[in-house]
Amino acid sequence: MATAQAGNPSAEPSVPQAAVADYTGEGYRGTVPLTPAEQQWLAAHSLITLAVVHGIVKSRHGHISVYSELGKGTTFHVYLPCVAMETYAAEAENKGSVPMGHERILMVDDEEQVISILRQILEGLGYTVTALTGSIATWQAFSSHPQDYDLVITDMTMPDMTGTELALKILRLRPDMPIVLCTGFNEQISEEKAKSLGIRAYITKPVLRNDFAVVVRRTLDEA
Repeated sequence: MATAQAGNPSAEPSVPQAAVADYTGEGYRGTVPLTPAEQQWLAAHSLITLAVVHGIVKSRHGHISVYSELGKGTTFHVYLPCVAMETYAAEAENKGSVPMGHERILMVDDEEQVISILRQILEGLGYTVTALTGSIATWQAFSSHPQDYDLVITDMTMPDMTGTELALKILRLRPDMPIVLCTGFNEQISEEKAKSLGIRAYITKPVLRNDFAVVVRRTLDEA
């Protein structure tokens, strides 16, 4: 049995909090109590990409508590401050300021949920999106019709080819192709290194809608 917390649970907000997300998994295998560092690791990493979840929750001033028991699974409680309806309405009114477009985008991420969300964001902004979950399939699509796309967006860590390996193959075929690289928190590539390879833009997950829209639009405009 193990428990952990991530975020800042001591900083309790004055407004009510909402959340609860449960994951039925195998549970923590350890036989001794977790150290504080191990507790933080367990709270921030898992097979369901908790690193991304942790980043989103932290950016929203929330926190995660974790309870895990071998053979029974793991429960994650995600606590987020409640948002007043007035704030929600104001954010909705500001959607019109998000940059949009009509260009053709080829996008790859090996996680189905991630690619689905990003595709919905881009299509909602007016773009035509070809979304794939395999680096080889993406290369085949691009190499077959390299003039059919105005922008490529690639995840960094994928089976078969990394995002940088895919980017280099694409740039050898079309040196003018603008590419956006999406990376996780712990991936060992800096923005400077990515740009030295010819990648035009670099964005860190979790990808927020407005930031994503701005990066995509700016990369296309500067191409």
